[in-house]
Amino acid sequence: MKRAVAAARVAGARARRFAAGHIPELCLLGLGALLRLLMLSNYDLTMGYDFPDHALVVEWYRDRLRLPLPLPDLQFSREAYHPPLYYVLAGAVLRWFGNYRAVQAMGIGFGIARLALVWYGLERYLPSRLARIAGLALATVLPTAIHLDGMIYGEPLNNLLTVAALLIILRLFAAEDGRGRWWKAALLGLLLGLQLLTKVSGLLVILTAGAAAILDLALRPRGGWRTQLRRLAPMALCAGVLLAVAGPYYAHNYRRHHKVFLAGWDGPDQWQKNQPGPHHLPYLQRRPLAFFVGWNNDIFSSPYWSTGVFPNHRFWPVLIASTFVDYYNYGFSPPPDDQPTVAINGRPVRVAALLPARLSVIGGTAIAALVMVAWLAATWWACRARAAAALGILTLPALAVAGQMHFATLYPFDWEGLVKGAYLQFAAAPLMALFGLAIAWLWTRPRLRPLALVGLAAVAMVASYGLYSRFA
Repeated sequence: MKRAVAAARVAGARARRFAAGHIPELCLLGLGALLRLLMLSNYDLTMGYDFPDHALVVEWYRDRLRLPLPLPDLQFSREAYHPPLYYVLAGAVLRWFGNYRAVQAMGIGFGIARLALVWYGLERYLPSRLARIAGLALATVLPTAIHLDGMIYGEPLNNLLTVAALLIILRLFAAEDGRGRWWKAALLGLLLGLQLLTKVSGLLVILTAGAAAILDLALRPRGGWRTQLRRLAPMALCAGVLLAVAGPYYAHNYRRHHKVFLAGWDGPDQWQKNQPGPHHLPYLQRRPLAFFVGWNNDIFSSPYWSTGVFPNHRFWPVLIASTFVDYYNYGFSPPPDDQPTVAINGRPVRVAALLPARLSVIGGTAIAALVMVAWLAATWWACRARAAAALGILTLPALAVAGQMHFATLYPFDWEGLVKGAYLQFAAAPLMALFGLAIAWLWTRPRLRPLALVGLAAVAMVASYGLYSRFA
């Protein structure tokens, strides 16, 4: 008993010392948790992306725990094509508590846990405290991340699993040969398998892990074939665990639908594929070059749908606007109440919300430009330093953006809102780190310090939108 009391006192003293040395970080983490928890009280969760269709799938798993879903062609819900893990968990919560606020709280818990893991990663891998605080500040206030965490949607779980997998990848390829690699590889396989049971975007995290493994073999000093085999063997275990976890579900997909990976247009939206439009053209002719390289300054004055889409669709303005603002107007801003409103995408938005939304997009554009330059610089550094794990992880944001471009080209249905910053949040954690590193690097160079201040001011502009939306 005395030993337990002594150990508790030592742990308490360590916790107090840690807290005293991390007051800004703990305040940011607390703010991030508060912004997400407020979604429970002041966000209409029925406004979330395709809530009625997600709810149908949640209720299916509330009442039964079995595949397949009711109809072979998935017609009962346009979201029935998603893998089942999130819906099984949400169905269990709905069965136990009887209301969707509890399901929403589960997603918010995933979001807070992800934010804590992002902080852990920044603390462990970034050398500068300024970099860590700047990266955490951006992760704390990013509007799309807060919005997603409050929806009935699988993204919060997917984002949490991605950050956990990235941290394991960094530890796995930092470990020398031996037992340390085996258990990390098994855990990575479990996380990747769970992610594939949550969202198909987990494929990109698998590619990231594979890229890190290949780069680890290619960039490390070469030994004999036995040495190389010892380094590669744990990844075979990773693949085996992944297949054991996710394989049965995707085998079921193939047996039932003759496709391994399903898409939204395999369900009730499949009629759109039979309509006339650019999706009948050869793949490379479905989007003009201007879609990928063009810009639209109107996004700064009207950062909502359909600016940047009609009459001419531009990829980057819509991607940035939908990352830093509720671009499609799914209820992130406070309800209209008796305030003056303007109609956006068929729903009212307070006129008072327009200024912080504009500020957020302006600040978000500056952040995106800074992060893009930082990504190029970090990739160059990782190549020169032969840092296999870091270089592998840097591929994830690039793969995510390329996947978003491919998705919007394969299905060029502009009225569906297929370009969304929400789709890329699973790959956002490395970008937070890059933003922090860029701020710290600029700050250490007096002539460039004004650019660091611009970057920090941009975070404040983004924060103004999230704070207004949750506290107004």
